[in-house]
Amino acid sequence: MRGPGFIHLHVHSAFSLLEGAVQLETILKLAAEDKQPALGIADTNNLFGALEFSEKATKKASSH
Repeated sequence: MRGPGFIHLHVHSAFSLLEGAVQLETILKLAAEDKQPALGIADTNNLFGALEFSEKATKKASSH
């Protein structure tokens, strides 16, 4: 039986001040292209991108 594949659990987005530069839309696009079934955003010192990430990820998942 095959497992779920690679799941990146420590991604810093552009909302992670001084540690990330990639926009959420790009992160989700790349994860989908790599067929990753899940993704963990680990932005530092804030949760500014949490709601946007959740909404965009849910929308992208429902369109596939």
